[in-house]
Amino acid sequence: VADGNYAKELIVETVTEHGLPFISRFPHNANLKYLYTGEHSRRRGRKKKFDGKVDFSGLRHFNLVSETSNERVWTQVVWSVQWAREVRAVVIQQIGKKGQAIGYAVLFSTAVTMPAHEVIALYRSRFEIELIFRDAKQFLGSQDVQLRSQPGIEAHWNVVLLTLNLCRLEALRAAEGGQNLVFSLEDMKRRAYNALLAQVILSKLDLSARFEELEHLPSSPLNFGLKAA
Repeated sequence: VADGNYAKELIVETVTEHGLPFISRFPHNANLKYLYTGEHSRRRGRKKKFDGKVDFSGLRHFNLVSETSNERVWTQVVWSVQWAREVRAVVIQQIGKKGQAIGYAVLFSTAVTMPAHEVIALYRSRFEIELIFRDAKQFLGSQDVQLRSQPGIEAHWNVVLLTLNLCRLEALRAAEGGQNLVFSLEDMKRRAYNALLAQVILSKLDLSARFEELEHLPSSPLNFGLKAA
């Protein structure tokens, strides 16, 4: 899944060559054609392949998938002239107060059998990866590396992402399955610092055995400084 800026031929071909579907967004002026599905006339020459250019103001061959008071979803398998391949196109129309279309977005998937709502759900989830990059940069030092070799840089990034995955796993376990989970790496670092500070203080007072009691105190001292979700 990628933003529309990455919907380039090289990226699409690279992803699909690895056996993965590519999901992204078309511009409003995308050059798409309907595939001809009717009977072919008996004449010389190649059989008819296309049935006109896609006009997003009409959507004459698109199938309506769902409709709400503010959104309509249409889908159809079309031909992308740019990439010379079939794609699953999904048009999301924004509906005004009078029921007219006031705007639209065109998503696509190279997997033509993928349902329209799955395409929408996957595309809308793409922003979650930005949260991963943010945590890796701000709290785990993904950019704080002075290595110049590619293996060294990749090893550094692998360690950063491994640490992030372990933190998310710990948060899932603490949430007992992930229901209503609000993940914050900053809060996890703060809580770890509080735990370390508490251990140092208790060890100086010869009270290390009572560290486990901090988890159950009503004042929740280990959660001091955490942001309210």
